[in-house]
Amino acid sequence: MLVTLVALLSSATVAQAEQGAASQPPELNRLVYAELLRSDVRAQKITILTQVIGFTEADDAAFWPT
Repeated sequence: MLVTLVALLSSATVAQAEQGAASQPPELNRLVYAELLRSDVRAQKITILTQVIGFTEADDAAFWPT
């Protein structure tokens, strides 16, 4: 499941990186892509961890303080 989620995030960020960095050198394109992927994972970390660990609602509330 995590692999699928990362693959989906990767494909979305690749499209964004290609649009914004089409005229940049290949090395810079990779850096832009990596940063986009990191930001996507950071934004979705609670969802990713909750799904991978398989929390119940009670576990989720105890683990992720609000």
